[in-house]
Amino acid sequence: MSKTEKADFAVVIIEGAIRITHGKRTMTVRCCVNDFDEEDDDTDVIVYLDDITGWDAPHDKDPFEIDDLHQLLQAIEVVFAQEGLGVVFD
Repeated sequence: MSKTEKADFAVVIIEGAIRITHGKRTMTVRCCVNDFDEEDDDTDVIVYLDDITGWDAPHDKDPFEIDDLHQLLQAIEVVFAQEGLGVVFD
């Protein structure tokens, strides 16, 4: 398990997902291991942008702005880089 903070976003890698915390709000985003066997591909994990839809309950009605998304993606990249893993967003 790994954790980092970027612009007040705390990111934790858990089995099969990423848990993001921002203040009292949390979001769980599914991620997939890249099982394509291409030698020149440094991608270890794929995060599908369509799965980033908003905060988990009870904060699911709170707005999730585009600026939040950019900061969130940067925080995810940082934690994966710290773990030596390549991540792509699809």
